[in-house]
Amino acid sequence: MTGPNPSGRSLDDLVKVWQQVEVREVVCPTCSGPLAQQKIGPFQIWSPAQCARCEAAQDTATRLAEVARQQAAALERLAPPYEYRHAALENFLLHGPPEAQAAQQRLKAKAEVFAAQLASDPRNAPPLVVLCGGTGTGKTHLAWALAILAVTVANLPAKVWKFPKALRYLHGTWGGGDGDTTPEWRRWDEMHKPTLLVLDEVSSHAVNQKNLSATLYEILAVRAEERRPTILTTNETREELGQLLGAPLVSRIGEHHGFWDAGTRDFRLEERAMQRRRGGAA
Repeated sequence: MTGPNPSGRSLDDLVKVWQQVEVREVVCPTCSGPLAQQKIGPFQIWSPAQCARCEAAQDTATRLAEVARQQAAALERLAPPYEYRHAALENFLLHGPPEAQAAQQRLKAKAEVFAAQLASDPRNAPPLVVLCGGTGTGKTHLAWALAILAVTVANLPAKVWKFPKALRYLHGTWGGGDGDTTPEWRRWDEMHKPTLLVLDEVSSHAVNQKNLSATLYEILAVRAEERRPTILTTNETREELGQLLGAPLVSRIGEHHGFWDAGTRDFRLEERAMQRRRGGAA
């Protein structure tokens, strides 16, 4: 049984109304190009509101805005410090004499390959990379640049830790605890789970050496087995680092050509000296 028909029309008449299609040619309000619109049945709305080209452009703009929003959120979670918030491979500046710049260019090229591997399949990237060299040589800049690329371009989870802070965090549940209620297993997960992990300023002199090598091995070995890349930055020599990491990890780093030499020229000192010279000349 059907209810009353308030329009008083027969079913056939209603079907005919729904089948009515009006078509018109107008001008697109966005680009002023030709626009074919139609109005179907009882709806008094002409559609589409703009031409196909403008609708596609609007869809693209909407998608790009969403990508930008996601990238900004990922960057906020990564939380780069003020000095490195704009770190990128493009603004890694070469400095010093030609031979030093040639070495820096080779280092930058390795980082560019690493970035491409992250974007395509991070399992193809070297599982362990050591950026070694003197202070002020750009090691931390490159590490942050790769972490920022990971979260904003490759859409991969990444985490950057100062090495001493990471150790204090991992061992914070020992003894009386550090006041943080995060359980120990979850702290280890924060080291193991990110697709890219950066440990900055790795040194045997930075912290108490008790359990240092064992803790570092636990982080790096698990990540290497899972093919999750890890970057270490250090001022230590290869020999000093070998004592800290142990032969198995050093062998794995060497197998994948993971020792990246940043040289010894201190860019920060050279930049400050140049600024002083410019100020004196003024």
